[in-house]
Amino acid sequence: MLPKNFLVVGLTGGLASGKSLVSDLFSSKGINILDADIIVRRLHQDPTIQNSIRQQFGDLNRQALRELVFNDTQAKQWLEQLLQPLVLAQISEWQLPSNNLYGVLVAPLLIETGLHHQVDQVLVVDCDLELQLLRASKRDQMSADLAARIIAQQVNREQRLQHAHDIILNNGSIHQLDAQVEQLHQQYVQLAKQNYP
Repeated sequence: MLPKNFLVVGLTGGLASGKSLVSDLFSSKGINILDADIIVRRLHQDPTIQNSIRQQFGDLNRQALRELVFNDTQAKQWLEQLLQPLVLAQISEWQLPSNNLYGVLVAPLLIETGLHHQVDQVLVVDCDLELQLLRASKRDQMSADLAARIIAQQVNREQRLQHAHDIILNNGSIHQLDAQVEQLHQQYVQLAKQNYP
């Protein structure tokens, strides 16, 4: 369960939509960020987790493991069952610094895992599919085919947008993005003051 003593904004979006960039902009305003992907990366460095993965799949590097789980549904399910309870346990212990009125939970699988039911606001970062594929191939040296398969396995764009309280469109410049973040920041500060005095 998520902590309920402060306003929680659930930030999500498809692969390479710009979630990290948006969370960095919130962070630059002094907002506390909890990123589920960073928790997962730390868990992958835990020797016990590494040993479990090695016993299941052999000695794979991170890139090879990603290729495997997006080509094998059973492998993906096994890894999710291993990691998701540990991720949720860490999220449940989240505390904010006393000077923060709200926190941003960055979770690519916010909707798929049902976490969107526990946050106060769902913020979706959205962009055109062509941009997603281009950014994924540039950022992660990922083939267009793998990027398309990852996007296809995520909740589709229309479903994601249906769950959104707020949407940031990331098709333009960093200046346009920051302006959207600033507007939402002011909105969330007011919501936090109203709901968590």
